[in-house]
Amino acid sequence: MRHAGRSKALVASWVDFLPPPLRAQAESLRRQVQQAGPELTESIQWGKLVFSMDGLAVLALMPARGHLNLQMLQGGAWPEAVLAERPALRGARQWRLDPSDVVDPVLLEMVVSAALVQARDRAAERPPRVPREDPV
Repeated sequence: MRHAGRSKALVASWVDFLPPPLRAQAESLRRQVQQAGPELTESIQWGKLVFSMDGLAVLALMPARGHLNLQMLQGGAWPEAVLAERPALRGARQWRLDPSDVVDPVLLEMVVSAALVQARDRAAERPPRVPREDPV
């Protein structure tokens, strides 16, 4: 089944509509997240570029005024190395990325890995889906 939010053209359009300084950064972040988490799928939800695993939203890239936010959607336990690098993140669920910021690929990979672990833990806690019976 096709989903409009998962269309590659829609994701490409979302990136194209970003202001030029954010566009280049968003493309770079997209590539890095895909490399760190190849099992993640992309879609547009809530006006954000959302990275999901098995239908569960894990990370989101959200444009803000003059910067991008990388949001952890399944809990806010950021890796300690990221917290040491950006103390303002303590307790937050998003990482503010200014266009001039050079994102350390190792830190980003740690964030993606932590988000995937949290998502797997969340998925394990969810009760299994029971298929609905069709009325006859």
